[in-house]
Formats: sequence, C-alpha cells, structure tokens
Amino acid sequence: MLTPGQSRRNALYHTLDGVSFFMGLTLFNRATVIPAFINELTGSNLVIGLVPCVYWIGFALPLFISAKKFEGLAYKKRTLLKLAAFQRVAWLALFAWLFFAWKTPLTLVVLFLVLIVVSVNTGLM
Repeated sequence: MLTPGQSRRNALYHTLDGVSFFMGLTLFNRATVIPAFINELTGSNLVIGLVPCVYWIGFALPLFISAKKFEGLAYKKRTLLKLAAFQRVAWLALFAWLFFAWKTPLTLVVLFLVLIVVSVNTGLM
C-alpha cells in the first residue's frame, strides 16, 4: 500500500511526464513543425520527405525485432518506463540543442537522430 506522500509524488511524476510528452509532441510535430523547420534550415524537398520515411521505419522495424523478446519478459513495466524516459530525454536534448545552437550545421543531424530515437522508442512501446 502506498503512503499519502508516495501517492502525491507519483501523481506529480505522472503529471510532469504527461506534460513533457505532449509538449514534445506539440512543439516537434512530425507532420507540420519538423518539415517547416527543415525547410527553414535547408529548403530541400528530399530532406523534408525523409521525415515521414525515417519516422515510420523507426516505428515499424523494431516491432518485428523486439516482439518476441518483450513477450517473454516477466515484468514489462520497468522496460516500458526506461524506454519512455529515454524518449523524454531525447526530446529534451533536441530542445536544448535548438535553444543554444539551432543555426549550426549539425542541427539537421541532431534533429534526425532525435527523430530516430523517438520513433524507435514509440515503436518499442
């Protein structure tokens, strides 16, 4: 049984997680914001067209590879929480990169790396 202090702490953590997750989804929407941002950086239609391709490959491919492994896990919650934390850290890293160094040549690479991490983690969850 949880104590009242543990319940309040859990509620706070879940609220912060939900806020950060939906803020990441809203601020870095792969259908509108990321293509517009890439257009601002490069203007290349090919690079803009890679966004949905990278996302869906990153989402679907891990499903085939990891389904059997996850099926055999006795406790799935711990793995799910680790994946979710890694996804949130990736969003935070992208936000920090854009805040401090968004006009550097590596911004496009960082953007696609975070997109790959997020899509793979979404596929695994």
